[in-house]
Amino acid sequence: MSENINNQYDFFKKVNLDSEGNIGVSVIGGGASKPFSFTSDNYTALSSLTGMSDGDLAYIVNSEGTQWLPGTIGGNYYPNGIYIYTSSSWTSDRNAVSYELHLDDERLDSLEDKLRTNNNTTTTTSLIPNIDLYNQESISLLSSALTIAAPTGTPSTGMKLIIRLTDNGTNRALTWNNIYRVIGVTLPTTTTADKILYIGCIYNESASKWDVVAIKEEV
Repeated sequence: MSENINNQYDFFKKVNLDSEGNIGVSVIGGGASKPFSFTSDNYTALSSLTGMSDGDLAYIVNSEGTQWLPGTIGGNYYPNGIYIYTSSSWTSDRNAVSYELHLDDERLDSLEDKLRTNNNTTTTTSLIPNIDLYNQESISLLSSALTIAAPTGTPSTGMKLIIRLTDNGTNRALTWNNIYRVIGVTLPTTTTADKILYIGCIYNESASKWDVVAIKEEV
């Protein structure tokens, strides 16, 4: 999975998520308002250049030195990637530039949203959505009345929650916590036998409510 991120320097970085959830960042392009001022084969070549100003960006094509002994701790390893010029020296993207790029919380949150998935449950009497882990809660073969409680976790404005319900062939009563606020729809109070029911919600942080904005039932 990957996400392209534009930033104040007007070049793009690609944020990649590996199978273990680790985030990696790589350059995939350049821009006009703040392009790379210099491009060099390695750190030695970059260090020999003149005419730099604070804030200039450079891109090094090849890593240089001993990888297990980074230059940032007194060693001589300088990775390929982006460098920024400050106070008469070039600093690697892998430390100070990560701050300069302002990969802000909202953009990283959008990546986290992509990691959250569906949670399946086979019948229960109480549904407590966990918004930190799942953006969809699905209950199948519901065999009793169901209470939909307030979600756990730490929601933020704009977070989405979908609830999908199916019963076991008999209408089942539904009771909703008052944190679910209807916006132009009516909350269902029962399921319809053997019909899939979807409830779509968006979190409204200013009101501390999950606004219910969509109700769809299988025809």
